[in-house]
Amino acid sequence: MSSMQHTSLLARFSRRKLTLLVAISGLVLFLGGYLLQGQSVRAELARLQGQTGLSLITVENRSILVVDFSRRSVVKVRNLTGGIGAISPDGTMIAFVADSPAMSDNLAVSGIEGSDFRVYRNVRMPANNCICWSPDNSKMVIGSMNIGFQGETLRLLEVSSGAVAEIAKGGRVTSQCWSPDSKHFVYEDDGQLRVYDTEENRSQNLKTKGDQATWSPNGKRIAFLDSDTYYAMDPTGIGGRQALFKKWQAQSGLWWSPDSRFVAYVSQAGWLEGGLLVPDSEVYWLRVRRLQDNSETKVAGATAQNYEWVTKEDLLRNAPLNLQH
Repeated sequence: MSSMQHTSLLARFSRRKLTLLVAISGLVLFLGGYLLQGQSVRAELARLQGQTGLSLITVENRSILVVDFSRRSVVKVRNLTGGIGAISPDGTMIAFVADSPAMSDNLAVSGIEGSDFRVYRNVRMPANNCICWSPDNSKMVIGSMNIGFQGETLRLLEVSSGAVAEIAKGGRVTSQCWSPDSKHFVYEDDGQLRVYDTEENRSQNLKTKGDQATWSPNGKRIAFLDSDTYYAMDPTGIGGRQALFKKWQAQSGLWWSPDSRFVAYVSQAGWLEGGLLVPDSEVYWLRVRRLQDNSETKVAGATAQNYEWVTKEDLLRNAPLNLQH
């Protein structure tokens, strides 16, 4: 074999080897992406919680409670001097119902560590009220929870000044009602969804039936519940509503994760989930659904009526006693 033929064979072999290596690399990347995409919802949530602190939080029973995705349980991370409330979207502030004798049923606000404690003596908080923080922490909407209560006045509170404005008689709101720019919020009044403009001081009727409305953090969709089906629509109302999914005995709105990829909600347990194992009682689960593939998981037994997504790395890992509920 001549040297020229030998060189040609080596060149062809090298090209084939290179082609094979490229193909193998492509296959590895494909399989890696497939495995990541096929990762269970619970496994992805546990990974994100460990890496970034992404968590579901509720405020109740004189406590700040965090869902531990890896253990499928709820952990108490802070004590409070009051009852039901809400954490701000950035995880720095807490609003709750003060329950000391001197300020019973008044709205209170403090830093998550207990600093900057303040009581709003002009804001009474009946037991069925819900608190919704604006993304910039400057305002709160306070109204009835979406569990059948009527008659409570829907109010808008300026956090710094304490000024309160009445928005609607009997309006109902969730804990995730604000647009990302903190200029609009969605609520339900007399079976209709409405969006309030805080700069124009007026409401727009979205002309659709539903309740338990929540606004996605990316600003693109408002989700709500109508009978047994969750819907979403453009905040302007253009294009009407589109069905997301159905759920038997759904009990809450959809709480959107900060990147709008996941939604959490509460529904009653089915027969195979322990729904018939507790005599004369109803069992509820807090669930999380990944919207890109509609897969979901149970993350904890639901004992609260409102939850918020917060990304705060030190909140769960610094839980003082790691008490499981």
